[in-house]
Amino acid sequence: MTAANTNAYIAYLIRLWREGPGVWRGMLQKPQTGERHYFANVDDLLTFLRQQAQPTDGGVPPKETTGATATTKDEN
Repeated sequence: MTAANTNAYIAYLIRLWREGPGVWRGMLQKPQTGERHYFANVDDLLTFLRQQAQPTDGGVPPKETTGATATTKDEN
């Protein structure tokens, strides 16, 4: 991947877990940075991913948007 198209690629590790009957939580982690986005439900997680995939004026997805319930960076 060249420097010109690094914004044309987004990678996330997706984790989902159940916290009771019908209650799913989610987390996305960027493997490149360790940055984590936590979600109270799957719909919020999917909304965040849809926002990330929206093209900007330059035709590439935006680097960051809101939608996560919390964001942390893994210091390990």
